[in-house]
Order: sequence, then structure tokens, then C-alpha cells
Amino acid sequence: TGSMSELIALTSIAHTEIKKADPSAQVISPSFTGLDERMKWLFDFLRQGGARYIDAAAYHLYDGAQPPEHMVMKVLQLQELLRNAGFGSLPLWNTESGYFMYDLASERAARWSEYEYKNRISPESGEIYLARAMLLARAAGVQRFYWYAWENAKLGFIDPERKSLRGIATAYANTVNLLMRSTLHRCIRSSAGIWECTLTMANGKAGKALWIDPEAASTSAPCPLTEGWDAFKLDGSIARPLAPKQVLLTPAVTLLRQR
Repeated sequence: TGSMSELIALTSIAHTEIKKADPSAQVISPSFTGLDERMKWLFDFLRQGGARYIDAAAYHLYDGAQPPEHMVMKVLQLQELLRNAGFGSLPLWNTESGYFMYDLASERAARWSEYEYKNRISPESGEIYLARAMLLARAAGVQRFYWYAWENAKLGFIDPERKSLRGIATAYANTVNLLMRSTLHRCIRSSAGIWECTLTMANGKAGKALWIDPEAASTSAPCPLTEGWDAFKLDGSIARPLAPKQVLLTPAVTLLRQR
């Protein structure tokens, strides 16, 4: 509700009070949502004066049940629009995103809206989407990525009945552990539908994160594992080196790490 001018006025007041309390604090824009025609809301906010009061642009990068590769293409469009509007230097933060995951526990613990029901995915898909989303967002220049949520029956890391961790929590730990201890250089997709992200690990050794694109002709492919490299899966399993016969590229991210 309300107008864009009222939203900008509220942001101006927040900016004044926050900077008064802590001049080094970063003021983030209202969190706009919707990777469709609603992206214009952010640009209306910036063009009408909101850019004067923020240090970063916030967006909720929800994209229904679409795989992360679809989300990152929208992010690149969003960044191009920012550049074309003269706001290309403004950092972009993903202040919330996740996936609605269906299992018997969530079914019993929550009521689903029509939109949520239509956009549900399996917990197993949630595990493998998470790693791909965080890798691709970093490669696209998204500076912060907040996954939603910890304790939520539909999207969360906790089983609402058992109060125990779901597999997606382990996938999150595996992915954050990688990203906090490496430098990601780029992610590219081959003509065969294989994504490869090149990394430098904290010890200076090389790393690669690979997976099969959801639109590729095959759902598996041989992994280019050579002597002197270890392979791990960034999914809901505990990160440990895979035996050579287990190393196969799938939609789940495979991390190759030079010894």
C-alpha cells in the first residue's frame, strides 16, 4: 500500500536516523520482490530519488520452482537495467530467497497457498538447488545472499516434527564452507550443458564446481577427475571424498579440489 514517494520519504527518514546513530552503517533499499515486470519497482524507486538514501539495492530473488540457472539470468538482466539507468555501481544484495519444499512433515505442519502449492519442489531438489544458486549468484556479482529460512515448515532447514536438521542444512553448510574458503573466478556453461565454476582455494590450490544444467540432454556425464584431485558432492550428504567409481556429474554440484 502507499505510493512510491511515501516509500522514498520513509527511506529518507530511516537513512537520517541510522547514519546519526552509526555513520558507518549501510542503509539498504526496501526489499523488492518478483523477477518479472515487478523489477521496474526498483528502478522507479531509484529514479524518483531513493538512490540518494541507500548504500545497496536489496532484492528478494524468489523465482517460484524455477532452477537457479533461470534466477541468475534474471539477475543479469536486473544488473543490466541498473547499469543502463546509471546505477551500475550500486551493490546488489539478495536479502531473501529459497524454495518451497514438500514432504509429509511440511504437509502436516503448514497450510499452503495456491501459489506455494504450485511451486513446491522436493527436499532433495532443494538441497541441490541451494549450492547452484549460491555459486551462480556470487559469480554474477551478488554481494550478499540470505537464504530463507532456518525454522520454517515450508522453506526451512528444520524438520518441523522432529526438530532435526533437514538435508538442505548440510547442503548450506557445505556450500558456505566452500565459498568462505575460496575465491570464485567465473561460472560458464558448455555446449554440452555442463556448468563449470573455477575457484582458487584458501591454500592456493585449484578447485572446480561442476554440474549438469537442468536443460541438458542428459542428467549425468563422466566427471573429468584426474590424478591429484579429490571429489566431493555439495548436497545433503556430509562432505567427504568420493570413491572414484562414485564420481559422476549430475544436477548436484560436484566439487573437484586439487590435493
